[in-house]
Amino acid sequence: MRNRSVQWFATVAVIATSTAFTAAHAQSAGVDAQTTADQASSVTDASAGGDIVVTAQRRQESLQKVGISVTAFDESRLQNLGALNSSDIVAHTPNMQLFQFSPTATVYNLRGVSQNSIADHLEAPIAVYMNDAYVSAMGALSTPIYDLERVEVLRGPQGTLYGRNTTGGLINYISKEPGDSFDAYLQGTYGSYNLLDIKGAVGGPIVSDTVMGRFSFAQQHQDGYMQSRVPGVRDAQGQNLSSVRGQLLIKPSSRFSLLGSLTYTKDRNVPTGAYVYSAATQDPRTGLGVPVGRDLDPFGFSSDRVGFFEREYVSGTVRAKWQASDAFELTSITNYQHLSKAYGEDADATTRPAFNYDTNQRLKQFSEELRLAGEVGRLKWQAGAYYLNIDTDVSTAATGFIAQYTNSATGMLSDRATSNYSVKTESWSLFAQGDYELTDTLKLTVGGRYTHDVKRINMFSRYQQADGTVLLAQSDVPGLGIAPICYAPQADARCPGDVADPDARQTLSDWAGKVQIDWTPQSGTLLYASVSRGIKGGSWSTPLFADSIALNGLASLRHGKETLYAYEVGAKLSLAPRMRLNGAVFYYDYPDYQAFSLVNFVQSVTNNDATIKGAELEFNWSPVRDLTLNLNAAWLDTKVRGILTPNGIRVDTRMPQAPKVSLNGLIRYEFEGVGDGRFFVQGDAVYNAVQYLEVTNAAVDREPAYAVANARVGWTSGDGKHEIAFWVKNVTNNAHRIYALDLSGAPRPFVESVYAPPRTFGGTITAHF
Repeated sequence: MRNRSVQWFATVAVIATSTAFTAAHAQSAGVDAQTTADQASSVTDASAGGDIVVTAQRRQESLQKVGISVTAFDESRLQNLGALNSSDIVAHTPNMQLFQFSPTATVYNLRGVSQNSIADHLEAPIAVYMNDAYVSAMGALSTPIYDLERVEVLRGPQGTLYGRNTTGGLINYISKEPGDSFDAYLQGTYGSYNLLDIKGAVGGPIVSDTVMGRFSFAQQHQDGYMQSRVPGVRDAQGQNLSSVRGQLLIKPSSRFSLLGSLTYTKDRNVPTGAYVYSAATQDPRTGLGVPVGRDLDPFGFSSDRVGFFEREYVSGTVRAKWQASDAFELTSITNYQHLSKAYGEDADATTRPAFNYDTNQRLKQFSEELRLAGEVGRLKWQAGAYYLNIDTDVSTAATGFIAQYTNSATGMLSDRATSNYSVKTESWSLFAQGDYELTDTLKLTVGGRYTHDVKRINMFSRYQQADGTVLLAQSDVPGLGIAPICYAPQADARCPGDVADPDARQTLSDWAGKVQIDWTPQSGTLLYASVSRGIKGGSWSTPLFADSIALNGLASLRHGKETLYAYEVGAKLSLAPRMRLNGAVFYYDYPDYQAFSLVNFVQSVTNNDATIKGAELEFNWSPVRDLTLNLNAAWLDTKVRGILTPNGIRVDTRMPQAPKVSLNGLIRYEFEGVGDGRFFVQGDAVYNAVQYLEVTNAAVDREPAYAVANARVGWTSGDGKHEIAFWVKNVTNNAHRIYALDLSGAPRPFVESVYAPPRTFGGTITAHF
């Protein structure tokens, strides 16, 4: 680790040294460059629809003037895409993948960086922000897209200004705020599998231009697209959600504003918790799964229970802004979140009562950020402090044959394996970043953040009898104990002879940083080079079974922090009116990557070194007013070293959900329609090359290359306030998996899979008032 820090500082030194030469050269060419810029025709900063303003650096800037790899979706673009939920933006973002198995877990992947464990207490390395507030719970990340002003996807470490767990990047959802004039909209969608999606909002002034309010809502219902083959078991992978958001904006003066927002989301008995079962065998060398045949019915399943998902989520945020002077602005963001979640599934994916899994979670989160920003001459700067407290309690239960142990001496029988654990996190950080204009065309950015985390886990894992009695005897299987397991910083009386476990408390004191050079040789051209360091604290695995914990030892539960050193060179080019070309090339040195794997039914996260090389390209062009073309391309080369297989062999693998090549594109054409309105025809497609769905890269995890196409046609009124659209998603009915779990270590080896939705049809009507 010391060597990597030396390399980081050495690279910074090289950039700083070369700045002097570059600055001198740029200064001598400054007059010519400025003359060229003045003579150049004005070029729009965004594709086909004008400038997009983003807050990627915590201030409003044109997308094309930000030296970060950003894909932004404004309100107009979201409507053109017909976006209903977060998965709809993934197909239009380079180097982005998504695994979402019902709303219980949402895993974003940017440039190969992700955390595929769905344990409720873990945080992801791709941070999600909702209205400037960090959302720690993976069970709270699946949200409907409604009444949004913008969605921003930032690739690469963003640890300086955003901080927590932005190792691989972040997704920022920004709601439309109350305005000083009345506006409202209502949107209704009906589609396949009885999809009913209704959204709307109303807002405007309450007391002149001093007090403004806005209320928005979303209601989503859909039957499951996974068809049940068992009478009495309903179809799965549907949705049943209600969400409301209220906002109040108070502006007593031009220098002070106070915005309060409250969001409430409720999921009721969502039909989910189903997998596609496929037989497998084991590779004799590694013990990893090898498929036997293929799935003949990817949208059908057999199960002996009804899966479900229940969730209640509340998030309240208060943002205060005070323009202390023309040169200083103070911002305070206070947020509180509460999540209550219950989920159940048939984990063996068959009608045998072999393995049912249930989990319940209660989470409370509080955060406070104070940020001071200013501008002095050629320097723009920001500095601040951040505090976060997360308190989560989780209970899990595995029932069925897998949880049955009998002791011949006592006759005691267990019918379930249960685990209760709580994780408490307290964190604070200090950060600062400055952008200094060395010349009219050259800018240097330097930023850093110091973070101090303290985490504690308290876990109680045991086998139980039908009446709830905890099993204390030993199993008949040699070497496997079924005595309860306690794991906490202090001794626990529930486990006889338990002692304190120092590893059940983790402290992180570390730094993230960034150094970057931006060069704007002429109007419409931005070139940048950056070196960044991102960090993510460690945590613990929480296996289902006490005997697996005893067999592997308590030390196997803990995994340490991960660090990412990112080296990136990029360009943002406005080549002609309504033509934009953005690209980046990057290299990630990723020591101690937190790799999730499931080996012989034991979930574990281990620290393994990794590297990522990649590139991405975004091309947007509107050659004429009526035609829009978008094309994104991405390339990745990933390697994870020393992944442990069931037979104890270590292998080098590729990162999960990281295809070497991915492409996506969109074409939209508009033409004269009825009255003053216009018709439109739109098509888009995404292609992903071969990828693996687990870090072990078992043969059963290999997902072949696939392409998915969508189509949308409709009519828009001349003023853009009304729209009627008809759409088809997955036109060719392509069957491809988004998740797989290798369970070849079972007595009957198998793999369980989740497929993306099949072809669906629908129509949407939108009216703005």
